[in-house]
Parts: sequence; structure tokens; C-alpha cells
Amino acid sequence: MLAQLLQEPGLRDADILRKQAEQIASIKAAEEQPSYTANVAFTKMMFGDTPYGHPTSGSSEAVAKLKPADVREFYSQHYKLGGAIIAVAGDITAEQIKGALEKELSGLRGTVAPQPEPPAPVVPPGIHVQIIDRNVTQANLFLGSGGVARSNPDYYKLQVMNYILGAAALRRG
Repeated sequence: MLAQLLQEPGLRDADILRKQAEQIASIKAAEEQPSYTANVAFTKMMFGDTPYGHPTSGSSEAVAKLKPADVREFYSQHYKLGGAIIAVAGDITAEQIKGALEKELSGLRGTVAPQPEPPAPVVPPGIHVQIIDRNVTQANLFLGSGGVARSNPDYYKLQVMNYILGAAALRRG
């Protein structure tokens, strides 16, 4: 079933257009939430027009521009077996599962071209303030700086501190 799903995903126009409409509605609903609006503005201020500076869900304008052919093209370019990482748990050896996957997923041959590394974020010096005027009873405040790399030995200590200082509230909100 997995092989059939991956090799013949269906990607019918009607299904793509339905999911597109759902995504646009979801984005527009999120835009009504002050925390979402503040987060989008904060991310844009921090990272500018780099890949990091855009919402992961996209914008309603960008999603609306997609055509079903764009989705199918993306699928054909990026869903390949070469370079895939597959995790399997059970009473089976790596050689057994690799052989079965290569046989069943032979239609996904090839590799995906490596993506260019996005530029490192550059946070401009100084204090930058943006106020989004909304008639709400509770303010949303985002503070940030350049941060540290995941390779930094203090990275996980900082993640715990961040959680204690307020990220936990964001996850609940």
C-alpha cells in the first residue's frame, strides 16, 4: 500500500484544490489571532526576506497562486528513493527491509538535487520595535536575538530556559 501511495499518489485536481481552499481558510483564520500576526511580523523582522522570514504555512496569496500542476511537479522532483531515510521497527534485518523497499519502490528511483543552504540570518544591531494596533484585551510581545547554533554545547540548556521563561505558555495558547 505504501508503494502504491508513493508511486501513484493520485494528486487529482479536485483534491488539490480542496486542500488549497482549506489551507487558505486556515491561514485567514490564523491571521485573526493576535499571537499569529505578531509571530509573523516578528519572524519577518528577524529574518527578512530569507526562507526563515516566511510563515511555514505560507500566505493566503502565495497558496492561492499554486496550480495543481505545481503540486504534481513538486512531487515528481522531490519524492525520490535515493537519499531517503526510512525507520523501521520490528523483527527484520536492515538488508531484508532495504531489499523489499528497493523492489517495491523502484518507481521512485533517482535522487533529489541538494537544496542551496539558505543564508545565515543577520540580525541588524539595535532595538527594533513594531507595533500592530489591534483592539484586543491582551498584548502579545515577542522578543528575540540571533540565538545560538544547535552545535553550541549550551543549546539544550537554553531550550529549557526558553521553555521556563515563556515558550511553554505559547505552546498552550
